[in-house]
Amino acid sequence: MPEVARVIFCSGEDAMKYAQEIDAQVLDAIAFAILHEDGQIPDNLQTVDVAFIGLSRASKTPTALHMAWKYVKNIWCVPFFPGCNLTSALSLPRDRIIVITISPEELQIRRQLRLAELGSSQKIGVGYANIDSVIKECNALINFCELNRLNGRVVDVSGKGIENTSFTIAQKLRWRASTD
Repeated sequence: MPEVARVIFCSGEDAMKYAQEIDAQVLDAIAFAILHEDGQIPDNLQTVDVAFIGLSRASKTPTALHMAWKYVKNIWCVPFFPGCNLTSALSLPRDRIIVITISPEELQIRRQLRLAELGSSQKIGVGYANIDSVIKECNALINFCELNRLNGRVVDVSGKGIENTSFTIAQKLRWRASTD
């Protein structure tokens, strides 16, 4: 188990012991990703190394956590949905924005699985996992990229694991890993 995972999943003295072994900057980057996921706007946008913009269930947060650990960067996860206001994210320089896309079919499967996990106790919009709605959302994200000249900032996560996605993003950003 990576050292960071031990800190997250331990408590008490064990967590303190492991935390002392990990570079404080790594923990700060992970904390930043956790505190600024799901669009929670940072107080100071200058602290954002990169913003991930993408649809719900496109792996923004897991990728951000992996990259915070691996590359020690502050990553802000910004949810996209048709009609959303992304003024704050778009105020960042374009080279600090990554748009995460996914095939409609894979996104539908992920959303269906999420709905099954939540059970009937959670009510999410009727179209959340409907293929027609998912296709509309994916198309809206593509249009958003075109309107905001972000086409070169797109990473498709379809069929990719978190590590592969992270590596692809790091290459696009020209980041070097701080850990092996």
